[in-house]
This record gives sequence, C-alpha cells and structure tokens, in this order.
Amino acid sequence: MNLPDLVHQHLGDEQVTANVHLGGDDRVYVTPTRTLVYRAEGLLSDESVTEFGHDVDRLAVASGRRKDTFELEYVDRTESFTVPGKRTDDILQPLLAGILAAAGVMDADETLAAAYRFSELTLVITSKRLVKHVGQAVWDAEFDDYLFDELTGLSFEDGSVATTIVLSRAGRPERIKCPNEKARLVRQTLESELFDYYDVPTLEAFNAQVAPDEQEPTHESIEDDFEESGLKPSAVAAPRRLKPRANHRTTNDRSRRCSVTARRNPTNPHRPRLQRPQLTQTTFRHNSKH
Repeated sequence: MNLPDLVHQHLGDEQVTANVHLGGDDRVYVTPTRTLVYRAEGLLSDESVTEFGHDVDRLAVASGRRKDTFELEYVDRTESFTVPGKRTDDILQPLLAGILAAAGVMDADETLAAAYRFSELTLVITSKRLVKHVGQAVWDAEFDDYLFDELTGLSFEDGSVATTIVLSRAGRPERIKCPNEKARLVRQTLESELFDYYDVPTLEAFNAQVAPDEQEPTHESIEDDFEESGLKPSAVAAPRRLKPRANHRTTNDRSRRCSVTARRNPTNPHRPRLQRPQLTQTTFRHNSKH
C-alpha cells in the first residue's frame, strides 16, 4: 500500500486496517486505535492529516444532502470530519470496530462483520455478539449486547413494515424490530456469524443445539432452593390433620343411620316409615230438657 509520507509519519508502528477513498487524493485511514483523515494539497489548502482517537464517549453521524459529518465526543471536547455520503458506511464499520475495541466491548480476537444504521437504531454484528443501540447517536454508553454464548434461541417474525428479530436469553425472548429495507441482509449476516460460531448448518440446527433442557426438579434442587431462601426442608412444618369434632357425624355414623332407616322402611331405605295416627273414639252426649 502506497501511503503519503505525512501519513507514514503519523502512523508510526501501527497498521492500517481500512483505507477509504474520499475523492481525488483525499483518504481516510483507520488503525486499531485512531482514524486519520488525509487531505491532499489543493489550490487553497495544504496537505494535512487529522487524527481522531477511538476512545470516544459518543459517536453520531449527521446526514446532509451530499455529505455526512462524523461527530466524535470525548470527555473534554467534540471533534468532527465530513465525508461524501456514499462513503459513510465504508468508514462507519472500521471506525465502530475501533471504538468498540477501545471501550472493551469487543475482544482482541473478535472481528466486526457488519454495521447497520437506521433512523434511531444501530445494529453491529461481530463474530461473537450482536450489539444494539437505540437513539439518535450511533454509539454511546447506553447499549445492549447479545453474546452468542448466552443465546438460547433465534427466530424471525415477518411484518409489512419491519421484521422482528427474536433473540432468547435464558429462555426469555427479546425482540428487535428491523426495517424491511435491510432486514434480509441483517438476517443473512447474523445467521452467517452465528452458524460459524456454533458450527451448525441451519437455523433449526442452531435452535436444537442451544435450546434449554427441561428437567423435572429433583430432591437435591429443591433442597438447594430452600437453602438459598434461608430455610431447610426439615424446618418447614407439615400440615396438621384436624380431628373430627365430637358431634361431627362420620361416614360410619351415616352408614349406621342408613341401616337403621332401612330396617324401618324396607321398601324405601331413604324414606322413613310414617306411622299412622291412632284414632280415639269420642262419645258425645246430648242433654235435652223436656
């Protein structure tokens, strides 16, 4: 790679990981720790190199009609550089890789596969995780990452406007809505990196491999749950069985009553025999005066 002498002076021992042509002799050189913007000598300007460190607190991209501006916020200052809009995505991917590595989000052996920027959603897919950021900024401390090691399922739900990426961690699904304009590309990239990580050929094979096992609770697991709660199974009192009250009829009492009733009325055991009232003869005397 033929580099301008001024760029060589700024690079030192670092290696260039990305080289993006901006037009004419202007270029952007990205290293693991810095981004160098090289401006060639022109009629009204001298040759220059501007350095932007990757230890930023916030990264934003302001889009214009033909040019986009990268805004990098540090602890004590804010810096920016402008590039043609058609080169934004080519610069964003290696720049984000350097920022995520500087922030400790990406490991040293981890590579960035793709970065997708929507209106208020940024998705970064690496060889070990999916990073999601919601907001006007492309990157800041408010992000969420889904490690491939922690996933227990993956599915996609098609919609008329957006496709929902359903990622499960510990059996709990979490949804990310991705606009349909790039949903297919996002899915292909995510599946490619995920399948390579787990060495599986299909989505079905991946879900079968990472699905959590459904096991019946054992006696040991129940004791462990009690110990975590500060209790022991032996310390839990068994439910007390109540004794019947003295005047409470038991089943034997009802059976005995039915047998007595049956002897009284053999034709209908459930209906006691009615006794006929005995009629007494009453004599009426008629007293008449003659």
